Amino acid sequence: MKSPCVSRPAYRWIPCLVIIYLYLCGCSSDAPDKSSDMNFNVNPALLGDSLLDLSSGFSLYAPSGWKALPDSIVWAVMEHVRRAEAYDPPVTPVLRAVFRNEKTGAYLSVSKYPKTEVSSDSIITNQERLIRTSYAEEEIHPTTFKYKGFIINQFMVITSEMVLIKLFADRPETILYQMDYFLPLSIYKDELGALESSIGSLNHLDTKERR
Repeated sequence: MKSPCVSRPAYRWIPCLVIIYLYLCGCSSDAPDKSSDMNFNVNPALLGDSLLDLSSGFSLYAPSGWKALPDSIVWAVMEHVRRAEAYDPPVTPVLRAVFRNEKTGAYLSVSKYPKTEVSSDSIITNQERLIRTSYAEEEIHPTTFKYKGFIINQFMVITSEMVLIKLFADRPETILYQMDYFLPLSIYKDELGALESSIGSLNHLDTKERR
């Protein structure tokens, strides 16, 4: 599998999806309760490299074995996406980190949306439209839940070859982050525990904790 840094179709949709909470969280088949937090089983042994954004307090750990790519590559990928003719969102996210498992080809990208007059709802609605256009022949699973002060909008697509997971982590009036997980379908079940732990590691540190 080619690196996301050189495959235009692959990275174009790096911003693409999230968890099957039915599997990752051991939840029932009922719709999630948007008024209460989702529960995740986080196993520290399944976590690896991390991203901490000191400016916003956002933090997240990648699954174990998914190594952070050098900043030079991250910036090259971001520039490549900006030049893609078909990529024209109302607000362009800033790619903060890419984590990749060299053995399996799985990767995670983390992007931050700059503060803008465009609402988070508008950004997420536009991204959902892009997902549904790109995967018109596939079944898409959306859901919304709360976690650690974030409102999480989740979209998931499973094809015959891969699983794409897109998460929008929104702290209203504060920050909007996007986490995108890509895995070959052949390894998806084996990575469920690591995925749940990674997503469950999402956190927002207050001013005191960041000192």
